[in-house]
Amino acid sequence: MRVTNILEGGQWVIPDIHLQRMLAAVLEIDKLPTPSGGEDYRVWMPDISIEFSVSSATSIVRQKYPNLEGASFIWRKEIHPVLAAQNWKFLRGACATFDLIQGRFKIQLANKCFLCDSAEEFLDHVLFHCSFAARAWN
Repeated sequence: MRVTNILEGGQWVIPDIHLQRMLAAVLEIDKLPTPSGGEDYRVWMPDISIEFSVSSATSIVRQKYPNLEGASFIWRKEIHPVLAAQNWKFLRGACATFDLIQGRFKIQLANKCFLCDSAEEFLDHVLFHCSFAARAWN
């Protein structure tokens, strides 16, 4: 949006659609500068340098998670990176189990554990209750 589109008589008149976007971008509306006239120029607020960067745009749309307490045990040089990544997925609940796929993509699938072939596939079942998991734990 251009400043000239939201400036009337030296006052800010921001349409609701733009106001919602500004609030989503964590802009403080009450701290907008006082209009002083002149040419419009682009300002990217999330970055200190007011220049657009991919990393600053990513930081706005990225979902941030709290640090995992067990992360120091997972990401160690003694543990193969593939196993560490798989364990990280287990702790985050990011494994592609049927229940998560159905919820995310809103599609219906026949939900059956491929390991034991007797129950629905949920992360808790795969890790702890599946007969295959019981043999692995033993």
